[in-house]
Formats: sequence, structure tokens, C-alpha cells
Amino acid sequence: MEQQGRVRPREKVSRTIQNQSNGGPQKIAPLESGITAGILKYLNSLPECFARKTSGDDKRSGELDIDCCYHGLAVKLEVKRPGRQHGYMNKAGNASKLQLATMSKWKAAGAIAAIVYSISDVKLVLPQVEVGRAQS
Repeated sequence: MEQQGRVRPREKVSRTIQNQSNGGPQKIAPLESGITAGILKYLNSLPECFARKTSGDDKRSGELDIDCCYHGLAVKLEVKRPGRQHGYMNKAGNASKLQLATMSKWKAAGAIAAIVYSISDVKLVLPQVEVGRAQS
């Protein structure tokens, strides 16, 4: 099987390969870095929105991938690579226990926190901001 290279935001993010078991076409999911870049571009194109990539290291493990402020409300997103449930042949990425704990803390503090696999998922999360603003 050929190795997937780094995906850039303007490149086609999934390729079709031949599945050896049945000969049918199967897609390989885009890399997390390419998905994150696309989401950041989308978020920063919205009015009243600022988003940035956070970087995790051994001192900041559990940190979520994207910090965002949308219409004055904190939005924290953990980006994962999509998998079989999204129509791809690879296994989906899973959030670690530490990331899930971090998400719970942000939610308890009033932020919107979610695991997303695509820009479409982000578009489903953002309406929660309007609900959050109405409750405050």
C-alpha cells in the first residue's frame, strides 16, 4: 500500500485506492493536520470569530487542538481523523482520556467543547454558541 503524504488545505484530501479483499474502491481519510488547517481557515473567515491552533507537548498534554472565540463565547475543538463510520477505510482517531477530561472541564466552565472530524462537524457545533449566549 502506498504511503499517504502530508495533506495541504488546497489538495484533494482523500484518495481512492483498490481494496485488495474485494477490488472495490476505498478512500483513505485526510490527515488530521489537513483537516485542522481547513477548519482554521473556515473559522477565521467567519465574522466575530478568531481561532488558532494550540500546540501540545509533554507539559501541555491533553490540550485540545483548536482554541476559538465565536461571538464572545469560548469554543474548544479536538480534531480527529475520520474513519469507517465516515466512509473511509482507516480506523478513526479517538480522543485520549486526558483530552476528554479537559473537554469536561471546559464544558463545566461554560465553553463549547467538541470532537470534530470535518468542517461539516464544526458547522453543527457552532449553533450551540447561540444557545450558550441565550442562556447567559
